[in-house]
Amino acid sequence: MHVLGMRTREQNAYQELLAREPMHGQAEKALQRLQARSRSRVFSNYSLWQEKGRGDLAAMTRHRVDLGLEVPVYPRHNLQLTTHRYFECPREYGRQVQATGLSLEGSLLAPWLHPLATQPLDPLPCPGIL
Repeated sequence: MHVLGMRTREQNAYQELLAREPMHGQAEKALQRLQARSRSRVFSNYSLWQEKGRGDLAAMTRHRVDLGLEVPVYPRHNLQLTTHRYFECPREYGRQVQATGLSLEGSLLAPWLHPLATQPLDPLPCPGIL
C-alpha cells in the first residue's frame, strides 16, 4: 500500500492484522518499517567523477558533497532540503573552483510522483572563491 502513498491506510491495515493475530511477524516488521519511514532524517552523500575532455585544458575532477534533511509533513507528503557543495579541480591548469547549491524536493501524494515534484535550484558561487 505504501507504493500508492497510503501510509495511513497501510498503518491501519497492519494494526488491524496485529490485533487479530498478535504473533504475525511480517505485519510487525512492516509496521516498524513504516514508522521508520515516517520519522525525520538527516542524510549525507558524496560523489566523485572525472572528465577527460579534449586535451589537457578540459580534464577535470569534480567532487560533490550533500547534506540534507527530510521531514514528513503529512502522512502522504515529505519535504527534503539539501545543500550541495561542488569542487571542480582542473588536472593540469588552473586552480580549484567551489560552488554551493540548494535543492528543495517534495513527494506529493505518492512516491511515483517524486521526480515530478523535484525542483533543484541553480548553484550559487561562493563569494571570494571564484
